[in-house]
Amino acid sequence: MSKTFTKILSTLMLLFGLLNATFAADYTGKYKATMKFSGIAEGGSDNAIANISFADGAYTIQFSGFDVKIQLMNADLKKASCTVTPLKGTENDSLSLDKTSESKLEIAGNKLNIDKLSATINADGKGRGSLQATYNTGFIPLNTTCDFTLEKIVETDTIVTSEKNFDNVPFYNKVVDLSKPNDTTKTNNDSTAVGITLFSKKASFAMANFEISLGNLALKQRILLENLQYSTVDETINITGETMMYVDQYKMTVPAVANITVSKDGVINGTIDITVNLFKYKYLVTVVFGKQAEGVVVEKKLLKYEKAGSVKVKSDSTFVNDSLIYISDKGILIENIHYSVVSQTMTFLITEVTATEVNSPVGAEKNYTAKKAEAYITVENETIYLKDVDIDLDIKAAKASYFGKLTISDAQSLTNNFIDIEAPFAVATDTIVISMSVDTTGNNLDGYTEKSTFAIADNKIYDAADGYITSVRLKDLESTKKQALANINKRFVAIAIATDKAGNEAEIEVSVASSAAKIAINEVIPTLSDLSLKADSLTEKASVKLDSLSIIYVVRNSETGDSLVKYVAAKITVDNKEIDTLGSIELPAGKHEIKYTWTNPYTGEAKNLIQTANVEKANIDKSAITNVAKRSASVVYKNGYLYVDGANDANVQVISLSGATVYAGKAGAIDLHKGIYIVKVDGKAYKIIVK
Repeated sequence: MSKTFTKILSTLMLLFGLLNATFAADYTGKYKATMKFSGIAEGGSDNAIANISFADGAYTIQFSGFDVKIQLMNADLKKASCTVTPLKGTENDSLSLDKTSESKLEIAGNKLNIDKLSATINADGKGRGSLQATYNTGFIPLNTTCDFTLEKIVETDTIVTSEKNFDNVPFYNKVVDLSKPNDTTKTNNDSTAVGITLFSKKASFAMANFEISLGNLALKQRILLENLQYSTVDETINITGETMMYVDQYKMTVPAVANITVSKDGVINGTIDITVNLFKYKYLVTVVFGKQAEGVVVEKKLLKYEKAGSVKVKSDSTFVNDSLIYISDKGILIENIHYSVVSQTMTFLITEVTATEVNSPVGAEKNYTAKKAEAYITVENETIYLKDVDIDLDIKAAKASYFGKLTISDAQSLTNNFIDIEAPFAVATDTIVISMSVDTTGNNLDGYTEKSTFAIADNKIYDAADGYITSVRLKDLESTKKQALANINKRFVAIAIATDKAGNEAEIEVSVASSAAKIAINEVIPTLSDLSLKADSLTEKASVKLDSLSIIYVVRNSETGDSLVKYVAAKITVDNKEIDTLGSIELPAGKHEIKYTWTNPYTGEAKNLIQTANVEKANIDKSAITNVAKRSASVVYKNGYLYVDGANDANVQVISLSGATVYAGKAGAIDLHKGIYIVKVDGKAYKIIVK
């Protein structure tokens, strides 16, 4: 019986009250799921959602709303989703699902082969299952497993009350990189088709041809937001709610928040916030509709303003460095300012301006303040007008120099500081004092570099653009550091450079208060144990391996946390004789002194470490030898070794009873197991028994 026919029959039976009739259960639909991953994918959720669908003779399970960390992608995904397809199902009193030969687990664009899947769902819509999947890296397969439970969600709110469709709905996208503070907003200006479906209690919102660029990632798809709430007030429909949006490109869902109104005239206002946390991409995308998008609803309009008395200024924005300001009794015109919503440089005309007279350390000033502006962009030689741009303007003018700030807040709060590139410096007093501490060990752990700035103590430098400048940098840092080392806890004169936001610099004479940086030196000496050795019975000497000894000096600045590690190699003497080459040396029986010496690189102090080597004389036990024939050559067995001595450097051959030669070489210590052997040495043969 087909799924479609089953649904139709079930509906008819419900309509006619035939509730006691017997029919096959419909296992497709939405389920609440718990999930637990292990292996290359770790994580899960107790509140995930599973959708089971049936098409072309196969089942598909789509899980969403779980957190997972995937080792092979080095990705930590929040509210992720995955798709398991195709699956074969067997229905009786319950649904049993199993993998097909080509079953796949697809998560965030990665396909894993399913090695095993089994799940059972009873007629009450409750079930459980597990899967095992493999990702083939080309070198070694990586495995993940997932155990899950299912409980069907019965949707009663499925009756459609109305459907609304709108063409050419203007919108723009605000995109904020969540990984970067004060990220510049990026936008796409466009128009699209919108579809809204109202159910008895819920709503859905669909948007065609949605496209947005996130870093190097481009999303192109249809937005579909389901399970939203709605209410109607004075024929205005308010659609709100938090839901999940499915990203078809990556087979996963992302959280979305809707706050939309639809007027009786069909005008759509509001926003949709979409949070994308995919691999290294962490963005907040806001889709702006209606009145809030007016700042980017463009029309052609000519700029009418008499450009007289311009003053060139510089903006601290990274985009614009050659802005112009015109001020007259008709208002203020600012040219070549960056506006993030349209990613263009703009011209602002502010006519509603308030001017007040003030006094400052650099003379009389006039403050200009305003709240609203008209904005103009030139695109392909056409002037485009943006109406009613939200701004906060505060500009000061003194002696024909201008400085202040402009904050644009239509899409995102973005501030440009205007700075006169000729803004004068004024030193409040004759002496400017800075403090610096230097590393007296010579390791440069004072934390200063060529770009380091120093705080100004007590005295200030005034700049028309920035107000009081509270820090400066030294003109010649290395030379000043040498002076500081020679004048610890004293003062000396140096040249510093003050810089305003426009990049203007002025050399100023400063008094440097020098002090020693807090540097701690820790000496780490290895621990050596005395040696106890036994001489070889033939050579009557013991072999000692001498290794290099490194003394570690850890130098740390307790204020900055910077540290440096230095290794000092010690010289070695044995019985007052210096060892030139490291390796093994032979020591006769007796007591020997191994001495390591080095010099502390910071204090110059001579240091040493003494190790004693006691070599015990060898004792030969001949009791283990039996039936040794003529003893012109000494043959001794002890502790698993056969010792042949007195053979005048003759060749020795040891043969087992089976006729195999177990040793052939010069006389010395020969490793033997228990048994009977023939020893040939110096032209004679000896039979020995090793017990």
